[in-house]
Amino acid sequence: MKALYFTLILAFTIGSVSAQNPANYDFGQPERLDIGKSVQIYPNPAPDDFIHVRVEHVNLSEAKVSLHNIIGNEMRVEKDLLDENTLRIKVKDLATGYYLISLNDDKQKLKGIYKFLKL
Repeated sequence: MKALYFTLILAFTIGSVSAQNPANYDFGQPERLDIGKSVQIYPNPAPDDFIHVRVEHVNLSEAKVSLHNIIGNEMRVEKDLLDENTLRIKVKDLATGYYLISLNDDKQKLKGIYKFLKL
């Protein structure tokens, strides 16, 4: 019984030390960039003819970009690459409502679905 208490106290002590100083266990791993948090869709809501999709550190010319209405039907829209990180999508002809933009690029580890509102 004493061995069990000793083991629990030792495990708690080691756990609290590692939680206070996680830098000791870094092992030189490169810092991972959360690409999903760097996606910007603007203006949102979209009152204009176009929306812009910008993703830092990702070349959008190689990414698959698709636009779907809220029930999942793929919408055909014009897409223009403004620079390697910014895409312009023509939404002028879309009805008012919510739409989903799907971004996929296996090479750069970009996968996500983002919502915007067309006014």
